[in-house]
Amino acid sequence: AQSTVAGQALVAWGAPEYNGGSAITSYTVTAKSGSLTKTVKVSTGSTAFRNRTVTLSGLASNKVWTISITATNAKGTSLASSTEVIVR
Repeated sequence: AQSTVAGQALVAWGAPEYNGGSAITSYTVTAKSGSLTKTVKVSTGSTAFRNRTVTLSGLASNKVWTISITATNAKGTSLASSTEVIVR
């Protein structure tokens, strides 16, 4: 994740290494900083789903945000993968 615009973070991720034999149907991207939370669901068919990127906006500036991503399919939801970013 990176932040080059005030209040925003561009988040990009790779496909899961293993999907349990079932295609991924959505990703959930969550940003948390203290009590603040922003969640975006990225569904099949969207450009964000195909590119595995999403821009989170409306994030408080000058804070450390933990960005977590999960993948969901017919088998269930994956464990979260996460990173931290300081939003400008």
